[in-house]
Amino acid sequence: MSEQNNKALVLFSGGQDSTTCLYWAKKQFNTVEALGFRYGQKHDVELRQAEIIAAQAQVPFRVLDITGMLQGSALTEHDKAMAAPHELNENLPASFVPGRNAVFLTIATS
Repeated sequence: MSEQNNKALVLFSGGQDSTTCLYWAKKQFNTVEALGFRYGQKHDVELRQAEIIAAQAQVPFRVLDITGMLQGSALTEHDKAMAAPHELNENLPASFVPGRNAVFLTIATS
């Protein structure tokens, strides 16, 4: 693999899944960077934890603020109850953020 192709960008929330991906990437690639998103979520404990984990892993971590781009969820709209069903689909939790991962991927690849 060429040096140019031996880089990875990990979309990093600080949760179990993305932490596993971060450490996997460190083993597979010479250069790893982590990217998180502040999108107006009620709790930013995940981003604080992501900063700690990235520092421990010695991986540069950047947070992009995209507050206001994602709406329609109890996770981003502070007047909505987390325990209620989602307004677009009662089978989804109120914390579901429509299109969140697609937006993250689109931004990361640009």
